[in-house]
Amino acid sequence: LAQGTGLNVLRAAGEQLPDAHRVVLSNYATPDMRQRCLALGAHKVFDKSAELEDLLAYCTGLADAATRDAATRSARS
Repeated sequence: LAQGTGLNVLRAAGEQLPDAHRVVLSNYATPDMRQRCLALGAHKVFDKSAELEDLLAYCTGLADAATRDAATRSARS
């Protein structure tokens, strides 16, 4: 970022895209930083060095849910 922090991006994303899933991938996923991100509207916080598989599983779960929802809507039409 040229200026500001990822926390500012998270705050702005919550204001501009309130229905979007907001996920943080950080090298600084300390308990305090996780709490701050969640307080700003992050749905999940992942540590880059230790939780990449968890991030991928989370994203796969979101994609699967979206596919099921789309199929359900299509079947109702």
